[in-house]
Amino acid sequence: MIDKTKCDKLIYEDDNYIYKTYPGEQMIYQIMTIMKEFLSEPYPIYTYRYFLNKWPDCTLICYDKKNNNKFIGSIVGNCEIKKKGKKQGYIAMLAVENEYRKKGIGKNLVKLLLKIFRENYEVNEVAIETEVDNYVALGLYESFGFIRTKMFINYYLNGNSAYKLKLFEKKFVPVENSNNDDNENK
Repeated sequence: MIDKTKCDKLIYEDDNYIYKTYPGEQMIYQIMTIMKEFLSEPYPIYTYRYFLNKWPDCTLICYDKKNNNKFIGSIVGNCEIKKKGKKQGYIAMLAVENEYRKKGIGKNLVKLLLKIFRENYEVNEVAIETEVDNYVALGLYESFGFIRTKMFINYYLNGNSAYKLKLFEKKFVPVENSNNDDNENK
């Protein structure tokens, strides 16, 4: 069951964009649509419900204030206790509409989620997998201090391999505002 106290919370706002936590089931199909459009891996609705309902504060939505609060991007994550009691944040998905790329939205979504992981969950590390040939995503995550820790051969259904990247507690980058960007899709 979803914790509604963590839903639809304003996380950050600037002159152009609003960043909020997952507002609830009314948004699930929009998130699924953008992820399906920009990510190579198809996920069933159950995968989304797993993340969105258990950790609504680890899914952030970006809206364009100047375009009638149009939904333009999202990041989906979670936080779990792993081996030896370590708390691990996980970034499952990130996508931003094409016309909004190179505007800092993807970077801000990552920064804001890292802040939530650090402040609300006191995580020891954050993990993500991304395709080995998604150089823009790799550059984005590595700019935060993520390092490549493993390679998975034929990891995705399309046959592509993946890198597992991790950001360790001591490497967390201070969260600050950004209006320039590198990548937007995981």
